[in-house]
Amino acid sequence: FIGEAGSYSETAARSLLAPLVQSQLFNGVGLPNYDALFQAVQQGDVLCAMVAIESSMGGSIHTNYDLLLRSTGVHILAEIDFPMVHCLMVKPGVALEDVRTVLSHQSVLRDCEEFLRIWGGLTDTRPDTGSAAKEVADSKLTNIAALGSELCAQRHGLEVLRRGVQDTDSNFHRFLLVSSESFRNVATDNAACKTSIVFWLPNATDSLFKVLAVFALRDINLTKMESRPVPAAYLQKFAVDFEPVTISDKMAEKKKYEYFCYVDISEHYLSNNVQMAFKHLREITPFLRVLGSYRTGDITEEVDTTELCKALVSASQQPSAEVRTSAKALRIAIMGFGNFGQFLAKEMVKSHEVFATSKSDYTEVALELGVTWVPWDRLQDLLLVHNIDVLLISASITSFQSVVDALPKEALKTKAPLIAEVCSVKVFPKNVLLKDLPPECDLVCTHPMFGPESGKHGWFGLPFVFEIVRAQKWERAQAFISIFDDARCRMVCMSCEEHDRLAATSQFLTHLTGRILALTGCAPTTLDLKGYKSLCKVVETTSKDSFELFYGLFKYNPASLDTIRKLKSAFDGIEKKLVFRRDKNLARAPTAVVDQDVDGLQISSPVKELVSSMPTMPTSTHPQQDVNSHLSSSETDFKQPTEVLKAISDALEAGDTHYTEVQGDLQLRQQLSVYLAKNRQVTYEPEQICVSNGAVQAVYQALLAVCEDGDKVLIPTPCCASYFDIVRLCRGQPVPIATEAADGYTLRPQQLRDALVSAAAKCRAVVLCNPCNPTGVVMRREDLEALASILREPAFSHIYVLADESYERLTYDSPATSFASLDGMCGRTLLIGSFSAGYGMRGLPLGYLAAQRGLATAVSMLQSQLTSCASNLAQRAALVALRDVPSSWIEARLGELREKRDFVLGELSKLPGISCVAPDGTFFVLLNLARYVSEGAKVESSASFCDLLLRDYKVALVPGEHFHAP
Repeated sequence: FIGEAGSYSETAARSLLAPLVQSQLFNGVGLPNYDALFQAVQQGDVLCAMVAIESSMGGSIHTNYDLLLRSTGVHILAEIDFPMVHCLMVKPGVALEDVRTVLSHQSVLRDCEEFLRIWGGLTDTRPDTGSAAKEVADSKLTNIAALGSELCAQRHGLEVLRRGVQDTDSNFHRFLLVSSESFRNVATDNAACKTSIVFWLPNATDSLFKVLAVFALRDINLTKMESRPVPAAYLQKFAVDFEPVTISDKMAEKKKYEYFCYVDISEHYLSNNVQMAFKHLREITPFLRVLGSYRTGDITEEVDTTELCKALVSASQQPSAEVRTSAKALRIAIMGFGNFGQFLAKEMVKSHEVFATSKSDYTEVALELGVTWVPWDRLQDLLLVHNIDVLLISASITSFQSVVDALPKEALKTKAPLIAEVCSVKVFPKNVLLKDLPPECDLVCTHPMFGPESGKHGWFGLPFVFEIVRAQKWERAQAFISIFDDARCRMVCMSCEEHDRLAATSQFLTHLTGRILALTGCAPTTLDLKGYKSLCKVVETTSKDSFELFYGLFKYNPASLDTIRKLKSAFDGIEKKLVFRRDKNLARAPTAVVDQDVDGLQISSPVKELVSSMPTMPTSTHPQQDVNSHLSSSETDFKQPTEVLKAISDALEAGDTHYTEVQGDLQLRQQLSVYLAKNRQVTYEPEQICVSNGAVQAVYQALLAVCEDGDKVLIPTPCCASYFDIVRLCRGQPVPIATEAADGYTLRPQQLRDALVSAAAKCRAVVLCNPCNPTGVVMRREDLEALASILREPAFSHIYVLADESYERLTYDSPATSFASLDGMCGRTLLIGSFSAGYGMRGLPLGYLAAQRGLATAVSMLQSQLTSCASNLAQRAALVALRDVPSSWIEARLGELREKRDFVLGELSKLPGISCVAPDGTFFVLLNLARYVSEGAKVESSASFCDLLLRDYKVALVPGEHFHAP
């Protein structure tokens, strides 16, 4: 503490550490100033120290905050709000009227101004209350007195004349107990815990607002927030902590000052909530430091420091750092002693007793590092002989399961050590540990995102990701985590699931990019620009890692495959745009029309993107009548029912060509309601249905109504050619989920889950086309139910399902199940239907949306500003089709389509190297040309195949690129 015996610092320390005082284990040492105090803590000369940090009368003591900031390795262990009760003390026998001068610290004299004014004597300042009392006690004068604590009077043999002479009873000083010990002995329950941080607040207009939002959005309670202007040059003292910002002399000259913010929050810094807040905060500020997480209490309550005192006693009984060789804080066994295991051991052996084992013999390496070697065939000795506290598995992800299988399960159950792992993929090892290890073992999953190369100069600022999966002995888990905290790593508390989701787009993408560039021959040259040098650095860094590691990142993180597909899709999209610009003569709309300003007017970005990304259709020099286009038509060739044609004719003769209700003719919507209930087993009232000019308009309006800017819409591919562009026009982001022919082009539940997790909160809808255009696949009810079971999970409750069931009339063997008929899905389904396919109403396009009432109303209002209502003639025809056309007409048409389908499939089967999935519905067949397509060959893509067929054989087909199936 600061000052002579009996100073307020000692008084507060004795109050906070009362269990030590009662056990006569409290040993206080007075130091002359706070610089000496912090130096003593850092050097280990004292176990802990009491620091005054602020008062209710005078505010924060900035010099001490600065010392906390500069003193690396010093942490806050506890705090106390200490009431300042000032006593007037004199030598025994001296009366108040004899006193002429009062001595004390200047802040104490200021606290007692009213009492001293009435008394009327002189005052004089001293460095602290203890030295004032000591001077009174040692002096031969009897006309001097001191102001200080009652303990001060006792320590110096003085008599208290007056107690509580301060001007107000609400005067409190806040003291912090600091130590070079880390966080391992402090509270972990947020109700009795506080965390103090300091960060640099950039001098920008919205900086404070952004910082407050970081905490407010997570309901984190701020108990203190104080900003302090500091000279810009002052920041140079902390330049080592500022990454990536560098504090230059020019910068210091340009700005006169910056701001430091001191903030206290009512949560532990290791909580997921706070770690997420810190991650967000680091995006705003270039500097953030945690000063400590510690026990606290209300001003009216005493802080329970019993456990803290026990920890301090235990720490005081440890040998000094110079002689400590065998009594380490933790006994850690590293299982897997390759390069990374050795790298970890070099740091851990500094403060802990380390053991190592591996299938290969590293006896000499272990001896050199000061590590105890245990042969692989003596694994049980780690537990039964060496009594380890922590078993750290440092194995590759591909061998992780076999390593866990080798562990002695009974010994683990008996000794119950903490099991930790350091794999670069997290969900897989977490699940293995939970499944295969006894519940008695605590589990911690970690990912030190650095290695021997990046960490060779220390671990300061390097990211360490961790999740405490299971902790029955919380202090042991904290002690292990603190190894990395004490090494000044950037601590990131994150779930394994969130880690893998992010790693697929960061770690895996980095390794994938490095390996792709390496294959292209990316290497330094004499003319490298900064960007190219960065690419070469990626190649250099990733090429040093084994392919085994890269394969592990892929195999054990399902999101990685989606990353590859996104990258391929991005490459394809860029290639199409470049080729489109190069081959303007083949495009339907020259890019000059899109990109060029006309009289200062511009076309919007979504429309530009739509035009530029549109695949080029095959063109022919043959007269149109000479081209066989029957196989490229996207419509049926049968005539409309007689009843439908008559309804159109009658409406025309009667002059019934007026507008209808925007939402659609009421009679038609009533008939649709009956049809959906009877044939699709879903209940929608007429008010929940909006009739539009075709199914495409219904899809567009539905997505426009639910999507915000940047929202993601998941689309299984191959898919209808319109979906991607519709999503982009709605300013959303289409996200493909590639289905495979081997799976019958059916979306699998795990594919959906992975895509939902990857898209996270930005996902707004999933598109399901059933029966599917262009594959003709009809999903079974059990397949749809498997997808619905995932969408019912709380994490995905915000997601709509756009169920495009336009072809539901055209199924050959069994009817298609409506997604809205599944339990709990009706309210979340945007059901799309059409009359074009089922009734041959191709020139009179008519579709509809059925959805929850509020959404149907919103879509109707939207439609009123786009096309008003659908065609009255088409609506009259649709009403008659639903009401009067017999089912035998539909069955006859299906018979015709079935004959054509079987004929086409039979003829295709005669062609070598061409395959397809037999369609269960619609009138589409999607060909697989994989055997004919290769780079540099005559046929490089389905588009070039169609070009060849049209040019040489006068047969028109639609390229797979149109359906996102190149």
